[in-house]
Amino acid sequence: MYRAYKRPFTLDDIPEPSPYDNCDYTVQRLEVMWLHELTRKGPKSASLGWVTWRFMRTRIILASILYILYIVCCFISIGFCMRGLLEYIESEDGSYLVGAKWAVLLTFVELLRVTLYSTVWGINYRTGIRLRSACMTMLYRKILRLTSLGDKSVGECYLHFILQLINLYSNDGQRIVDFILFGPMIIGGPVSMIFCIGYIYWYLSGWAALGMAVFFLFYPIQYGLSRLSGYIKRKALTFTDKRLSFMTELLQTIKIIKLNVWEHFFSKKILDIRKKELRLVRRTAYCQSLSSSMSSTAPVITAIVVFLVHIAAGYSLSASQVPLCSCLFTFSCV
Repeated sequence: MYRAYKRPFTLDDIPEPSPYDNCDYTVQRLEVMWLHELTRKGPKSASLGWVTWRFMRTRIILASILYILYIVCCFISIGFCMRGLLEYIESEDGSYLVGAKWAVLLTFVELLRVTLYSTVWGINYRTGIRLRSACMTMLYRKILRLTSLGDKSVGECYLHFILQLINLYSNDGQRIVDFILFGPMIIGGPVSMIFCIGYIYWYLSGWAALGMAVFFLFYPIQYGLSRLSGYIKRKALTFTDKRLSFMTELLQTIKIIKLNVWEHFFSKKILDIRKKELRLVRRTAYCQSLSSSMSSTAPVITAIVVFLVHIAAGYSLSASQVPLCSCLFTFSCV
């Protein structure tokens, strides 16, 4: 970045990537594993999912362990360092050395937390890119080896085949990266919830821990929204394929359409398909927006319910407990 700021950027300024990120190396490694799976289990019993897991399992396990350490650092930062700092601020006869100690510990833990989080994202990104390049290249080599399209003629299957390739190399390729990017972070949900419930039970009361049940109500709602969003998105993709297929046929017969002045009819048909597609895309966006808004409001609602249950049970709240528990609920949601 400094070199690009001082002078024009050239190809020599780009650092050399790792040889293990090379597409030739990754696809050879995946093909060797796949051939070994075919030899061991046969074509009918061979599992590509198991092969891809063997391809990336070491990096996935490492990323999961680092993410658990990141969650532990978040819990220590909020539950102990921030708590000690708030209690020091609340007390009137606290020593400056005590406050400095908690401030230094909080800074150190936060730096460690940020480092672990960045490392997890870097590992997941590189793993996803490696797996996508290996799968896409292996698919490309398979296509080059094809000599026929089965019992169907090329004219029947050509358009459908091209649309499938476009979908595989664009949508499905990105889904591989997204799955590797966010998949290892699933383990953070149960771990953070266990930490949060245990800490609330110890720091406030058992009744306050029961108030955390509200938090679990958001999970089935968000799961239902995600399933609904996926269902609507799949329906939208059918209209997308239909529109692309229709456009391809239209371009192939454009001379006949222009000769017979059929532009208005075909443009109206394309616009009708596009309107249906956009209607479904908007519904998908509404579901995703509602799910995102619930993710941000869940900690606030949970904190209100926990505090109300805690006070209704006859306990009291101090000024240092409220922001600490609110941060802990936000951390559990994230």
